[in-house]
Amino acid sequence: MPRFKNVFIAQIIGVGLISVYLSGSASAQAPVYFTLATTGCSKKHCSQTEGDAVNLGTPSPASISHPLGLYTPNSGPNPIGDPDHNSEGCSSNGTIVACKSHTPPFLKVFGQNGDMIYNSCGGTDATNPTGCLTLTTPDRFSKHVSTALIGTDNSVIAADDHGIARYYCSTGAPGCTISLGYRSFSTVTALMSLSLEIPQGTIYTPAPDGLGGVKGLVTLLFQNGPVATFDPGSVGVNPSYIGMDAIDQGTSCVDMGTCFYAGTNSACAVTLHDGDDNVTGGRIYDVVNQDLAIGMTPSEAEQYQGRLYALTITTSGITQNWD
Repeated sequence: MPRFKNVFIAQIIGVGLISVYLSGSASAQAPVYFTLATTGCSKKHCSQTEGDAVNLGTPSPASISHPLGLYTPNSGPNPIGDPDHNSEGCSSNGTIVACKSHTPPFLKVFGQNGDMIYNSCGGTDATNPTGCLTLTTPDRFSKHVSTALIGTDNSVIAADDHGIARYYCSTGAPGCTISLGYRSFSTVTALMSLSLEIPQGTIYTPAPDGLGGVKGLVTLLFQNGPVATFDPGSVGVNPSYIGMDAIDQGTSCVDMGTCFYAGTNSACAVTLHDGDDNVTGGRIYDVVNQDLAIGMTPSEAEQYQGRLYALTITTSGITQNWD
């Protein structure tokens, strides 16, 4: 019987990336595996008990002479018809801050003094946080980019309906060399033919690597399905696909045909341990509702057919169980 430990909440969020654009040598001190930071607010909607997100020092004013509004990710109203989830969300581990925006660049990463370190256009010029470099390096995110996960090494992970990426800045300061590992969903056989929508969650869980160590995995809960897990890999290495699950595919729909279950609500995750306190994987709990097809909005009747599911996440894939 596995035991739960180190519970945290992972808010479901939209996410986004489009292609590889930068490379560089990562610091020799960077850890091989991505590990979620345990201080600050390294994921969205932290509380004191979840993320130790209290008593952080207030950043000093930005050192460059530009108005603060230039750095406010959500300044101004949302575009007409743009829902709120497309325009909110910051994460911080107490060292860097990663914020999403409803205008490009759709992701900006800041230092504690308010200066931008880099953005999702590949820009590292703190005096120009809203500009993309050239037409050959467009924004790598869409407005649906998720609130990021931030690692102990200051790595930043985010994704959307196009792909998932891990950024790493060599110095954590403006002008740094950026390493980017990126995996397009169009290169994943199990996902390439699906009508993927906005991922409603980027959820971190640890798992044994089979070599005596523990690595961090990231699971995406796509709006209207499916669920897919990735290994972020090493700094500068493209994330690898682990597996996917259309929860209970083949269930009888309440109104027609056969359904599966898709997650459209906040999820929580716990770490699983054996009797010797060894990590055996992660467990994600999510309330899901019936859906006729991946990428299809469920009918009104299907939306009322909700269930709580437990998904176990390991390097072998995703399984459904309650043990």
